Amino acid sequence: MDQFADAGTNVTIDPATLDAANATVILQATNDITISDAVDLSDTTGAGFVAQAGNDIIVNASITTDAGVIHLEADSPHSGGAYDGSGQVKINAQINTCGGAVSGDGGLVETSSKGALSVTGRVDASAPNGQLGIFLL
Repeated sequence: MDQFADAGTNVTIDPATLDAANATVILQATNDITISDAVDLSDTTGAGFVAQAGNDIIVNASITTDAGVIHLEADSPHSGGAYDGSGQVKINAQINTCGGAVSGDGGLVETSSKGALSVTGRVDASAPNGQLGIFLL
């Protein structure tokens, strides 16, 4: 596990440094998580992405997995923050967890928020030659 900073500090993580290595990337913050650059974990089949924020999660750039789980949890009790029920998830970009062109099932996109959920981007869990994935609100 990589720890990027101590509690109470602002951190920018270069998505190119994230390596799922057949596992799940988990980002936790006591306050907000903002995705401003594309996160691409599609080179590892089934690799997942989890964001757990004490307040808001704002997705302004694409998140892509190869049929992995994408879980966005605002106002999360797992974040270590003092959550107050006002956290929200805003998806302003593409979320992809598709099956492969030849085979494979679509993945799961799950959002959780005690506050508002706003989706202006596109969520794609399709599978051209497999079972469709799920977008759970």
